[in-house]
Amino acid sequence: MRSPRPDYLKKAKEILNQPGFRILEDGDWFCFEFTSETTEPPRGNLLFGPESEGDTHQSSLFDEQYHGQLDRDGHRFGIRFDQFEAGLYDYLTNELSAKYILGISPSAEYYDPDCNIIRLRIRKSMLDDKTSGIMNCRLLPN
Repeated sequence: MRSPRPDYLKKAKEILNQPGFRILEDGDWFCFEFTSETTEPPRGNLLFGPESEGDTHQSSLFDEQYHGQLDRDGHRFGIRFDQFEAGLYDYLTNELSAKYILGISPSAEYYDPDCNIIRLRIRKSMLDDKTSGIMNCRLLPN
């Protein structure tokens, strides 16, 4: 998981644009942009990528994050983000797959307070060849 350099966004192709986020594709990478409809910095969890059909696997990691209050509706992956860090979670395996922490690797491209936008990118290979599920997504509060 990396913060994209601005030149990556110039050649990336937008594949999804929804309230609060958009997803772009650039070769071996997916680029994500998260915005907020308020003056508060963006934060949330973008769920995507379905598990195998009919799989009703309970995710202890998801349940821990949301205290059993929300249902993930079979989505396999989640990108939890705020202005300081972002993590890629695999709810099928209950693992943190990747993490970006602004304090360890400062980048002006990750969070732009003037535009109130978070930008990050993830190699498609991190998604276990489930990239077709990127369009099946839902943005949850963090």
